[in-house]
Amino acid sequence: MTPTSRTRSTTATKPGDAAGLQDLTRSVRVLARSSRELVTDAGGVLERELAMVVEVSERLRDQAVSEELLREGREVRVLSGLRRSAHGFVDLAVDAVGVATVSAVRFGEAMVDQPRPEPATASADTTAAASA
Repeated sequence: MTPTSRTRSTTATKPGDAAGLQDLTRSVRVLARSSRELVTDAGGVLERELAMVVEVSERLRDQAVSEELLREGREVRVLSGLRRSAHGFVDLAVDAVGVATVSAVRFGEAMVDQPRPEPATASADTTAAASA
């Protein structure tokens, strides 16, 4: 058997089990979608809170530091380079989180939404065995 081939379980299930498995699969789909919505909502709250903290911090800075001193501080060569690098690092980190998020959502949706073969029923296995 090659590493990419798949094996199917030969364990027979009762006809009622198939309906139970379908109900379970449907419930997992609903749970996965609800979880994704919850994470998205939590991310939105986090983003709004962070924006508010930045806004308040900027106002405090503007009240405590003169524009001239702030401008001079921004002109310090090492610090301006550090500022650019920090902005670049944050962009890369957010890109990585974005890619990981999209990949995880796609993987989860594929796992939940991928069609599954109907399980074999006990009566079908019995009929097949009797005709052999």
